[in-house]
Amino acid sequence: MAATGISPTSSVFDDFTTWRAALLRHPLVLDVEVTRRLPFTVVLHVTETRPVAFAAFPELRPVDARGRLLDIDPTRVPLDLPLLAAAPGKPAGATLTNAAALRTLATLGRVAELEPALFALASEAAPLRAGVQLTLRAPPGALLLLPDSPLPRSCTWRGSRSPT
Repeated sequence: MAATGISPTSSVFDDFTTWRAALLRHPLVLDVEVTRRLPFTVVLHVTETRPVAFAAFPELRPVDARGRLLDIDPTRVPLDLPLLAAAPGKPAGATLTNAAALRTLATLGRVAELEPALFALASEAAPLRAGVQLTLRAPPGALLLLPDSPLPRSCTWRGSRSPT
């Protein structure tokens, strides 16, 4: 609530755009919908961003699909994320700048959303010229994820047996 700027003197008739904008600047917030329920209630529907990988700076830091560094302490919050096998580049503020790393993170975000079981098997994601190589823990192997192709048809299996 502190991040919104909403105070005890705020009204349900106030302009919500400043509250929404303030929340969208928070690194753990992906989207916000603000509505009113008359006569006295303002409702905030907050969608949190999801970490999709660890990037090395040299310490491991969780990042989301947009390349934003997330203020999550992995010693306090257990995270099982693949390692981003790309130089993340120097962050501009709290966002990565390396184009290959950003493409890889966007692909990981798609996998996490569309194929969560596959995402749970990932141990590393590396950018390739043709797409992203996703290294799997079990069964051991790698998948080549092609850019802008629907999942799972965009997957080419490299390993001793298929992941199904």
